[in-house]
Amino acid sequence: MMTWLVALGDLAHIVVGSVEVLYLVFAGTLPWQEFLWPFALPTLLGNITGGTLIFALISHAQIRNDMSEAAKAKAKAEQKRKEKAQKKQQ
Repeated sequence: MMTWLVALGDLAHIVVGSVEVLYLVFAGTLPWQEFLWPFALPTLLGNITGGTLIFALISHAQIRNDMSEAAKAKAKAEQKRKEKAQKKQQ
């Protein structure tokens, strides 16, 4: 699905796109300045930002269930503690 979204947005990947653009640079069709500014720097920044976001979302999805299970266990233990305290008072 992510590949489809990248293709839909016509977004470039720094590694794959660099091969294509560097071919044009070494062939003399494109100057180095046009490789760096309109392609390399914006693409690199976008890849870093997008990769970080995707990694954060995937990591959150993986630990979300574990966190909710821990909260349930803590609440259950607290309830048992309260029940014991009430029995002692009676």
